Amino acid sequence: MAKWQNGKMAKWQNDKMAKWQNGKMTKWQNDKMEKWQNGKMTKWQNDKMAK
Repeated sequence: MAKWQNGKMAKWQNDKMAKWQNGKMTKWQNDKMEKWQNGKMTKWQNDKMAK
């Protein structure tokens, strides 16, 4: 297991996850999350937190 984790999993994380983070997640964060923060969260904060 140690060899498997240190070898294949590390390579998998570096190859797949790096592309996933740098590609789809950044686009998803920029598109979805900014709207979520600027839209619903601000309204939620203004409504709930003010009280």
